[in-house]
Amino acid sequence: MLRLLNSRQAEDREKRVHTAVIIAVTVLEASTHGYMSWRYQHPATWAAWGLISSRALAAPLLSVYLSMARPLPVTARDIMAQVELAAGQGVIRDVVEVASDQGAPLGEKMQLFGASATMSAHDRARLDGMIAAVERRATYPMITGPGTPLLVAPEKSIKADAPPRLRAVSQPRLRTGVRRGANQTATVEAKARRAYTAGMSVAQLQQAAGISRGSAMK
Repeated sequence: MLRLLNSRQAEDREKRVHTAVIIAVTVLEASTHGYMSWRYQHPATWAAWGLISSRALAAPLLSVYLSMARPLPVTARDIMAQVELAAGQGVIRDVVEVASDQGAPLGEKMQLFGASATMSAHDRARLDGMIAAVERRATYPMITGPGTPLLVAPEKSIKADAPPRLRAVSQPRLRTGVRRGANQTATVEAKARRAYTAGMSVAQLQQAAGISRGSAMK
């Protein structure tokens, strides 16, 4: 009733009855608590009496305090905390989607792993070397043959003194592989340009052009 009267900004005379009831009940409960503690705990020192008196007074006062609790108003900190939580969940969802994209280059995924993983300096150096090897593998085609595979730059041709099998088999594969990759990239880029409109996000471009997320991001 006091909380309701306070919310209505009532005058003090309207609150006197309810305040008197609270005081009477508090005194009665405190006296009962003190008497029962003296009766069954048998305090022998002034310290024990002080503790019993404190407990006897605190019990009804805490009951009144808890019964008068009311919902707290929403503040700017509450709004910022909720926005921070929602934004963090959105970042987690988008980063996981990018990292799980099957069309993304392997080197890009390894860089994401290196940026997020906790590792020692030795493991970091090994990972950097592995990323560099993957990027070289993506830049230069692999020519396979007897023995160890070779990495050859696209602008370099097979030497004239190379084995006949390597000249006859590897050169056509090298030129065909590079030409096919360029044509495929041009086709994907043309699809993206036709479907793109101003203000379109990566996900919207991916869905509209029917391409992978990695291609849409590029």
